[in-house]
Amino acid sequence: MKRPLIIYAMPLLGFIISVFFLPCLGSAAADRWREIGPEGGPVQALAIDPSNTQTIYAGMWGGGVFKSVDGGQSYTAVNTGLTQRDVRALAVDPDTPATIYAGTYGGVGVFKSTNSGQSWSICNSGIGYHSGVYTLAIDPQNTDTLYIGTHGGGGLFKSINSGASWSSITTGFTAYHAKVIAIDPINTMIVYAGTISGGVYKTINGGQNWSAINTGLPQDHIPAFAIDPSNTQILYAGAVGSPNGVYKSIDGGSTWNATGDLPNPWRNVQSLAIDPDNPGTVYAGTDGGGLSKSVNGGTSWSAVNSGLTHFDLEGVTVKALAVDPTQPSTLYAGAKGCGIFKSTNAGASWNVTNKGLGGSNIYALSADHVNPGTIYASTYGGGLMKSKDRGSNWTALNSDLIPRDTSAEVYSIAIDPSNPDILYAGNRWNGMAKSINGGINWTSCSSGLPYGSSHGLVIHPVIPSTLYVGKYWDSGGVFKTTNSGVNWTAANNGITNLWVKALAMDPQNPSTLYAGTRGGVFKTINGAGSWSEINTGLTSLRIEALAIDAVTPSTLYCGTDQGVFKSIDGGTNWVAASHGLETVHVTALAVDPVAGTTLYAGTRSPYPESGTGPGGVFVSVDGAGSWQALNNGLAHADICVLRVDPLNPGALYTGTWGGGVFYLRAAMMVPPLHLLLLAQLLE
Repeated sequence: MKRPLIIYAMPLLGFIISVFFLPCLGSAAADRWREIGPEGGPVQALAIDPSNTQTIYAGMWGGGVFKSVDGGQSYTAVNTGLTQRDVRALAVDPDTPATIYAGTYGGVGVFKSTNSGQSWSICNSGIGYHSGVYTLAIDPQNTDTLYIGTHGGGGLFKSINSGASWSSITTGFTAYHAKVIAIDPINTMIVYAGTISGGVYKTINGGQNWSAINTGLPQDHIPAFAIDPSNTQILYAGAVGSPNGVYKSIDGGSTWNATGDLPNPWRNVQSLAIDPDNPGTVYAGTDGGGLSKSVNGGTSWSAVNSGLTHFDLEGVTVKALAVDPTQPSTLYAGAKGCGIFKSTNAGASWNVTNKGLGGSNIYALSADHVNPGTIYASTYGGGLMKSKDRGSNWTALNSDLIPRDTSAEVYSIAIDPSNPDILYAGNRWNGMAKSINGGINWTSCSSGLPYGSSHGLVIHPVIPSTLYVGKYWDSGGVFKTTNSGVNWTAANNGITNLWVKALAMDPQNPSTLYAGTRGGVFKTINGAGSWSEINTGLTSLRIEALAIDAVTPSTLYCGTDQGVFKSIDGGTNWVAASHGLETVHVTALAVDPVAGTTLYAGTRSPYPESGTGPGGVFVSVDGAGSWQALNNGLAHADICVLRVDPLNPGALYTGTWGGGVFYLRAAMMVPPLHLLLLAQLLE
């Protein structure tokens, strides 16, 4: 007789939640987001404070700026006011070291700090919109003068007032992208620029006009450059696509000659540095081959990679180098995806120094449904990582992952529902790998899969030998295996757009699946035998994410670059459901498997000049009727993936671009009073 009370209790429960819970959602979840690693991430730039060489700054792709005050033993983020956190260039004012400049990618330009990174402000006047600042250099004799090189058509700019305003200086400069700038330390009117498409340019009058100086230089992509401080006629240029890697000039760039070969096959040079006390000692950071060193001005080279390995990857890409000016045997190497390494013996050995460096970019994330706290995260440049203790410690799973190099970027992870030791990983290009021992070892299972990144990997909950994956490519689409990945076949009948970004499977009827593409949503009810387009009501057809209500599978959601859309009839019709979202670029969705009307949306922050709100995570407790921000403690606004903890639906994981993985222990924690009232209602 008491059972009908539940019917009456539900509206009252909703009232209780709306009155007590929603207004305090932010405070209830305050500081509950916890960054849990993995430490490291893609380092693009390094700079050392010349007045105190224990202070080091690192510019990250997506993570902003990190600072160490103890010689790299630990780092902390210093991003207040840094609204664009893809940092490609850093420079410390040698006269006033509290002044730092950061060049960023993504249309924002240059930021400046006058308090050692505690806060930043934009200093872009005169630059205009460009896709990024690749390089930044300060005149060592007049630190009010700065140069930047841009990507995206702007070329070169100069400031003579410490960044307050900038002027274009492209007379004679015909290259499209400027990748590196180096200033002659003796005659600072002489400046060199290495470019992506035009080789090396030189000015002898502070940028008033430029000339290409490429005689003997066969490659036009020059991302690295160094000037011998003892004889500024001696120059080194690092090339991409070259049979040699490094070229040298002894006449100020009038002519170039190849140096000795770098160790095979790593000849794409990304960074160069010279020992200021012994200029014949030159270091070259390579793409996938770690670091090479010459002690005879480039006549011969040897690899200096002892300890310069991380995440079980075959080769480390060294994007940035910095030499301690007071102790040149101390070097720092910034690596793609692997963080920062330090050597105190001129490169003879290296140690990873990533404590506090939480700048990882996360592609994929999955949580074990049997073992509490066991999670998997795929990082940019760092491959696949595993933690058994919810992020306190991480181990790499790349020893057999195909391909085992710095392109081992896993875009999707799936765990076998019948055995959590069986894993599948779809990588960035065309590979699929399988592990039967929790990621310790991997074997390729890519037969039949075409080129293109792998997204939305899903496993049949009852027949785990059946899997589906989406390929994001013009010859991609949906691929299916019925034999645990031994071979795959295309399953695209009816799909008119083959760029598949997301897949979702009906948990109650696994033969029903949805595919999110660049051309909208498609549905199958026969295990991908055929598909039909279901886009009625969608005002954006660029689908980034899909999610199904496990309680009521006819209710589903899609995330797009124009917000969230909802269907309550299995996709036949869609309506916009973005009320309360502060930004509408939705990149991830997750539905609470117990409380189906509770869902989460991960969004991407727009560029600051757009004038719209920040990104981050948002929560709805009414089936996307309204949304509230759920960002307390979440230091990074660009969300790549969301996962509800399968063993604790009140907990949430999110993978960010530039901040690693965050964990929200009790995203929907109801205060004890509410639980007490609910218990009384249901007695």
